[in-house]
Amino acid sequence: MAYKNIKQEVNTMDNEEKLFELMTKMYNEVQKEFANFRGEMQEGFKQVNGRIDNVEVEMKDFRKETADKIKEVNGKIDNVEVEMKDFRKETNERFDRLENKMDDIEAKNADRHVEITGQIEDMKSDLSRIEINTADNWRDIARIKAK
Repeated sequence: MAYKNIKQEVNTMDNEEKLFELMTKMYNEVQKEFANFRGEMQEGFKQVNGRIDNVEVEMKDFRKETADKIKEVNGKIDNVEVEMKDFRKETNERFDRLENKMDDIEAKNADRHVEITGQIEDMKSDLSRIEINTADNWRDIARIKAK
């Protein structure tokens, strides 16, 4: 549009003048386009800067949230470690008590074993004596019957 108007004006003017005015108009048009382009670029940069600012704020918030979560997780891990140490200590104490009880039971069982073994030996001896006495009695009975 603007170039058609310029072309018509060129036909009506004198060559040098026409050329000068044409160049002036073209320069002005280029300046306007450049000013528009510069304005668009500045607006684009403003939008990009705004987005970058938003991203920076979001990253700061994310870092803070992440740091808070990490602190929370570390606290929970510390609690679990304390609980595990307490559990281990309690378990070891219980095993120690069980070992002591087992030692006591083994000692008592050893004493009972010795006692029972002695009683069995006594019973064997008594049974042998009874067998001998029974044999003597049968012999006496056989003698008495034979008379």
